[in-house]
Amino acid sequence: MSSRSAPGPYTHVFVDESSRTTGKKRFQGYYLAAAVVPTPALASARIVLRNGLRAGRNSFHFTKEQDVDRARFLAAIADTGIVTRVYKSPNPKDAGARPSLLIQLLADLPALRSVYLGLEQREEHQNKIDRQLIAQHRAASLQSYGHLPKAEPLL
Repeated sequence: MSSRSAPGPYTHVFVDESSRTTGKKRFQGYYLAAAVVPTPALASARIVLRNGLRAGRNSFHFTKEQDVDRARFLAAIADTGIVTRVYKSPNPKDAGARPSLLIQLLADLPALRSVYLGLEQREEHQNKIDRQLIAQHRAASLQSYGHLPKAEPLL
């Protein structure tokens, strides 16, 4: 009998992006943040994230929130099983940074046991570039992917 433990559950990966600058508008980097959610935890994670929003809000922007709200949100997320992976590029141009980071993420999907990839909806020509990259670099484990509206709480 093998001493290895059984692999974890399959996952769904949800991706958002961000560009960061310093106070002097100096470019710091382009980031892709990937929320890795165990498939059995999808429904409960969405509920936790929606319940963590202030009344009347439909999204949470970490950098724009008050410290108390950030702490409350992180505490709620900690119990969901969500793991986050961050990919950073020093390239200030979205046109160069996003494809290289997306390719890195696609290469990681088998190790994450990902069967679904959700990307934030962008302009159609940008979505087309994403679809082409995914078609070229798609992991065998990936069963489907889609571009999702900003209202998806796991983005």
